[in-house]
Amino acid sequence: MAETLYLPSDAPALANQTDGVPTITTAVSVVVSVPGTISHCRFYATTGAASSVGSHYQIAAWEVTADDNTPAGTLLSSSALIPVASITPGAWNQFAFPSPIPVLPGHLYRIGMWNDAARYVFTAGFYSGHDQVSTGGHMTAFHNGDNPTGLGTQNQNVFNISGGLAYPFNTTAANYWIDPVFNPAGSADQGSFLPFFD
Repeated sequence: MAETLYLPSDAPALANQTDGVPTITTAVSVVVSVPGTISHCRFYATTGAASSVGSHYQIAAWEVTADDNTPAGTLLSSSALIPVASITPGAWNQFAFPSPIPVLPGHLYRIGMWNDAARYVFTAGFYSGHDQVSTGGHMTAFHNGDNPTGLGTQNQNVFNISGGLAYPFNTTAANYWIDPVFNPAGSADQGSFLPFFD
């Protein structure tokens, strides 16, 4: 059965933030305890009219290859641009990666979302000393500053302000409400569990 970090009823404290910059990538850092795949990315979209949430979104996944003092990651997958007409403002949205991404224990992954209007949702301090465990218990978003795989100190709920989709590594220990859909090996298809369909 597919697993997520947050329930459909979970929501951010602040739902329409911006730093006044052209674009932003936000992401969550996760580890898994059993092999499986990440098939989708859920994210909570900002509130407001279409003009306030940008014209396009994009989801992406990276494997982290260094600590965040010398940040580096390998892009594993990214979607085509998602038009804002496909986004439900002020709610959870879910989109599929081009194909499910194999993930393994002992590796660190970042699943993120890029928005071309630099809008984001935000709950301050959510990951200061707090680990968020998935609904089935096999995926964990660890607390900020942890070292879950031995690579060194890692940031949690990260961002990158840039001109386009970019590897995110900066943090304030906040929650940007990005949520991978993890499918443990041998589990049922995610569509049998979640009420979010493409």
